Amino acid sequence: MKHGFWAAFAARGLLILLLFVVFVAAVFIAGASLHDPDTCWLLALGKRIVEGSALPHSDPYSYTMALFPERKFILYQWLTEVLFYLSYKAMDLTGLLLLAATVLTAAFVSLPLSFARKIGMPGTFAVVGTILTLMTAFFHFLCRPEIFSYLLLVVYISMTHYLLRGRKNEKINFPAVTAFGAVMLLWCNLHSAFVLGLLYLFVFTLVTTLADFIADKRLSAQNQTIILCFVVAFLCTFTNPYGVGLWQYLPTLFFTPLNKHILELRPIAGKDFLEWTYYPFFILLGSTLLFTARALKAKINPALVGSPRGQVVFAAIAIICWGIAGFCSRRLIPFAAVHMFAEGGYLLALLRAKSEADRASNQVRQLEAEQDSAGQDSAEQDGAKQDGEEQEGAKHDSAKQDGAKQDSAQSFWQTVDRKLDASYQPQGFMWFATIAVLAGIGVYFVSSRIPEAVVLPQSGGAFKAPFKAIEAIGKAKPQGNLFNHPQFGDVMIWKMPEPPKLFIDTRFDMYGAEIVDNYQTLYAAKPGWEHLMQRYKIAWIFVQPDAPIAKKLLAKQGWTVLYEDKASVVLQNSSALKLNSSNSSKSQKSVAEE
Repeated sequence: MKHGFWAAFAARGLLILLLFVVFVAAVFIAGASLHDPDTCWLLALGKRIVEGSALPHSDPYSYTMALFPERKFILYQWLTEVLFYLSYKAMDLTGLLLLAATVLTAAFVSLPLSFARKIGMPGTFAVVGTILTLMTAFFHFLCRPEIFSYLLLVVYISMTHYLLRGRKNEKINFPAVTAFGAVMLLWCNLHSAFVLGLLYLFVFTLVTTLADFIADKRLSAQNQTIILCFVVAFLCTFTNPYGVGLWQYLPTLFFTPLNKHILELRPIAGKDFLEWTYYPFFILLGSTLLFTARALKAKINPALVGSPRGQVVFAAIAIICWGIAGFCSRRLIPFAAVHMFAEGGYLLALLRAKSEADRASNQVRQLEAEQDSAGQDSAEQDGAKQDGEEQEGAKHDSAKQDGAKQDSAQSFWQTVDRKLDASYQPQGFMWFATIAVLAGIGVYFVSSRIPEAVVLPQSGGAFKAPFKAIEAIGKAKPQGNLFNHPQFGDVMIWKMPEPPKLFIDTRFDMYGAEIVDNYQTLYAAKPGWEHLMQRYKIAWIFVQPDAPIAKKLLAKQGWTVLYEDKASVVLQNSSALKLNSSNSSKSQKSVAEE
């Protein structure tokens, strides 16, 4: 009774902890996911697409992109921009936060936990692993297109298990092929990480097909289904506004040297091992590597859970490769987390199934041995037989008592698993609705109690939003070409009804290496910066007060301060300032005459 009480207490505690973590995650999303200025131009482009009912063919916000007409303008995440703006249009920034919280909690809680229980993952590990996976991705919970890629990667992993791993297809499963293609058609218009989904499906197809072909010397209907899923998914990636142009653009996005300027694309460094932010990732990686080693050592047959051949090898490849990817690029850690949890849980389910199979086999052998022993005893004398049976019965009862004590000690967490199974079922509409509603409550809590926190972009230690400076620029309307900080450009795009043409914003891949390098030279006032000032005919600048270019220009004659505070400074060339005054006088005179 005491044993059952504590198991029930642990099960209830785990469920309460899970729901509490979901609420905290939603509060965190509402309070921190808008601090990235990238969301500004995502919303602005979404607004332009919705109101114009078409995709723009050139950049509407800068003057420098037009100087390089050979570069194609590809909105590779246009559907995300539309969805972001529609959610904003419906409920302002609260609507955007609700969308982000719903998608993120579905990607890291609802779907992973549902999937985990479906494949037979122990309930305790499923809940604890889900919480750990959620914590691993916390640091990158932003209102950015990646949120849809997190969700759709989990969908792809779940579909692989439900339709390809856990089902023996005697003929080609065309509904599965259609499902993989439909998800990819949506994904390739939402975010460039659809390539990760294709890569996942390709490796799964390769390992599974090779394992079956080597063993059977033929391709079964199951193999044909898997191959078709990959082929159709790949073909669906061309169903986008740019066709093959999207694939032509992707190398400039993934392999550009400009990525060295983006902090989140850098590898984990030695000092990061002292950052608690990455500890959940280290723990998750270590746990799944342990399961991998045990599964490989045990030489488990995936047929125990109805899976095709090669699945242990595929899971090992996935966990090791994602671990390496997470260390090489921090942005990949959330993707690594969901897949490592899925494959680690799958291996744990296999180990559990093997353990149960071995236990059942041992019981059968023990029963057969007892029957053989009983047959031999029956040939002995009646009196000796009776005495032997009494002694054997006493020994057997003693052994049963010892075994019961041992089972009681070993089965505590199994009892917790049973209590968890009886307490909730992470499947069906109500499960997903419960998590979504809880996420919505967390967002509403922040937006109603701390409305000043719901602002775009949210300021932090690394970035102070220059709202007052932008207000001053809107009133002064400086003339001529602008040189600006990239993140300031993001904010201007969204905050100003008619923003001035920018030098740059944070869409580095769209601007290209030359413009970004010129920005670096100008901002740091490196040799050649004055030549670039003349080349781009820069008449005013909008940067941080400690920017080297601001100090250089303030030391020169002909530049005046238009606005300055702790977050930013606006400097204007005196000749441009005179032009502004002249234009303002003419405008006032024209108004007076009218």
